[in-house]
Amino acid sequence: MIVFSLFVLISNAANAQGKKGKKTKLDIKMESIVADLNLNDDVKTKLLDLIEKQEGEKKEIRKNNDKKSDAFKTKMKALQKDQNVQLKAVLGKDKFKEFKKLLKEYKNKSKE
Repeated sequence: MIVFSLFVLISNAANAQGKKGKKTKLDIKMESIVADLNLNDDVKTKLLDLIEKQEGEKKEIRKNNDKKSDAFKTKMKALQKDQNVQLKAVLGKDKFKEFKKLLKEYKNKSKE
């Protein structure tokens, strides 16, 4: 569930970043999470590039598959798994764990 939440949050952040000049609550929260992680500029850039790449792949899957189909679900799960691997590679094991923790906190706060 955390993996899916991570995927959705990051995907939404990538979408929001594409809207020039408009910051959403999600943009602000992602900026806060990145700040809390104390990421250097190189890692921030890699993270944003990864988010954009994943968002493009997600759009293609949605465009070419019925959302209720097994193929759609299988492809989305594979994309989520790949995203986690790539996030761990970019952030490192400790920062990835912290990132997941911050996302979980954000999710819990948004439910309130």
